[in-house]
Amino acid sequence: MKALKIILPTFFLLLAVAFLAFYFGTLRFNYPSKDTFPVSGIDVSHHQGDIDWKTVGQQDIKFVFIKATEGATFIDEVV
Repeated sequence: MKALKIILPTFFLLLAVAFLAFYFGTLRFNYPSKDTFPVSGIDVSHHQGDIDWKTVGQQDIKFVFIKATEGATFIDEVV
């Protein structure tokens, strides 16, 4: 019973840490192969904040999707 009192909270703590790591982008499950997908790009919107385009230019990024609208009436205030 003592072991269960230690194991169960530890399990839920690790589960919470894994969830937060996934939620904030530290833990990702999608790492496409450069051989299969040789062209890579990024998707940006106001959610990413300020983009350091000089750093992006130094990486192997070939294209960018820039989201500026949503639906017919919303226009991103950053654009």
